[in-house]
Amino acid sequence: HRGVCGVNFSKFGVVGPNSVSNQVASLSGCLVTHRHLSCFKKKIKVGDVCEDPSVHEFGMKVQSLGPTLHTVYCSVNSTDPFIYDIARQQGYLTFFGEEFCYNGSPWVVQDNVFQLNANFAPHKVFCRLAQHAFP
Repeated sequence: HRGVCGVNFSKFGVVGPNSVSNQVASLSGCLVTHRHLSCFKKKIKVGDVCEDPSVHEFGMKVQSLGPTLHTVYCSVNSTDPFIYDIARQQGYLTFFGEEFCYNGSPWVVQDNVFQLNANFAPHKVFCRLAQHAFP
């Protein structure tokens, strides 16, 4: 169909221990760490910049603090690195598909690390199905 495009991450690789860290890297170019292994061992807040050269997140700022004790670091120069936000700013319609209802789940990127405001999100079908009991 004319005007429709998609993305294929043909050289995608695993960069972290789980889905959250891998999706964050792919969809934003940011880095995820477990809070107890983070640059900051004490109180941490969004906007803090890591100044410890011995860790991977050196020179990066805290973008968000996730509900499962993970910390997201992004480039200090980026204001909104999430690919979905960039695509919308450029006038594209966006689609994010999951095969389950993830509303309220702490184990996903969407709405935990970055607000996902995709134009089309079929996970809502699974949420509706989960509300109904089947014999």
